[in-house]
Amino acid sequence: MDRRTEFGQRLRALRESKGLTQRELAGDFVTPGYVSRLEAGRRRATPDVLRNLAAALDMSVSDLLGEPPTDAGTPFPDTSLLEEVLSPHPEDAEDYAAASAALAVTWRAARAAGDFHLAAASGMRRQRILAALDDGTARIELLDELAALPQIDRHPWLHTMVEADRAAELLACGDLGRARELATAAAERVGGTMLAHTATHVEVLAVLIAILVEQLETEPARTAIDRLLRVAQATGRSAMIGRAHEAAALALARMGSPEQARDHLDRAHRTPMPPTLPLHEWVRLCRTSTSVLLDTGGDLADVGNWLQNAETAARLLALPAERRRVLLLRARYELAAGLSARCLRTTDLILSDPGGLAHLDKVRTRVTRARALAMAGQRAEAVRDLRELALLAEDLHSYRMAVQIWRDIDHLRAPD
Repeated sequence: MDRRTEFGQRLRALRESKGLTQRELAGDFVTPGYVSRLEAGRRRATPDVLRNLAAALDMSVSDLLGEPPTDAGTPFPDTSLLEEVLSPHPEDAEDYAAASAALAVTWRAARAAGDFHLAAASGMRRQRILAALDDGTARIELLDELAALPQIDRHPWLHTMVEADRAAELLACGDLGRARELATAAAERVGGTMLAHTATHVEVLAVLIAILVEQLETEPARTAIDRLLRVAQATGRSAMIGRAHEAAALALARMGSPEQARDHLDRAHRTPMPPTLPLHEWVRLCRTSTSVLLDTGGDLADVGNWLQNAETAARLLALPAERRRVLLLRARYELAAGLSARCLRTTDLILSDPGGLAHLDKVRTRVTRARALAMAGQRAEAVRDLRELALLAEDLHSYRMAVQIWRDIDHLRAPD
């Protein structure tokens, strides 16, 4: 019997022992249908719901859970917080903006009340939603506040997770120096926490690898890739093994190792995918496949197929940030196909509304546009734009991108 089913049966028994109906137990906080799903083991109660259920049943949360109480400053055991932070919440995906606003209220109230567990759970859930919305500024601010929670050092796994998420967002924002510092610390710590050999362990290493690649740290990146593949194998989960090969393929393609990149991409494609694979993970695989094939000179028909898959999935996901990322891949595909006019229209469309576009993606979009200008015969304008972008990439410590741009400039300035 899993924990949700066990809790559901306990909740029903306690409710009936108090002579309460599901509507009476629900009160004004949740719906009777929500209580019914909890009792059936089809939903997981969040900390704020647990508190209200316990109050309605006139008992402590520990008694409701059937767990011995922990120390006075920790109303939930560490494993309960871990499950709450990591568990998916389908209701959040129904309306990201509304979920973010509701969680912001919970977060502020929990901090004001000094409720560490509720603050940590609501804050981590909200920062994931902000990532989906591509609101980097708000996400970094929230992650910085999470890192400053007074009790976070008592939960090394949570501290590590916050560091890794901060590193991922700083990478997207272009602050590679700070991102590397945090990702390195998270990668060193994660193996000694409850997150060792889990999906989070895999993601921590994937973020670190992406940063190392951007900074042209080839040997450390290859070492980290080997470590990533070992950790993924140790999870025993096909989804994590496929994710590791996917991250390795993307890194190796950007490092100029096309054969190795294609080999890992093939392995990612051959790894069985769970029937319940979340749509956002499918979009990521489609985007990665498109990018790797473009970077390694893959057949344009294959590129087009993966791009169409990405576009279809991004439409279903209905997140503007994902649509923009896929649109950038469309521009790169058009450039590879020699369709400079289309590429210029696509990049102009992306840059016309760059508000939610991550900083590095904005630079990549402008580089793609400059290359399309060069293809269209506007070399002087292309060189001017590329020179500005090369200096910007250097300022961001994205040395890989800077080197590629300077090579483009040298090529354009060379005599025909």
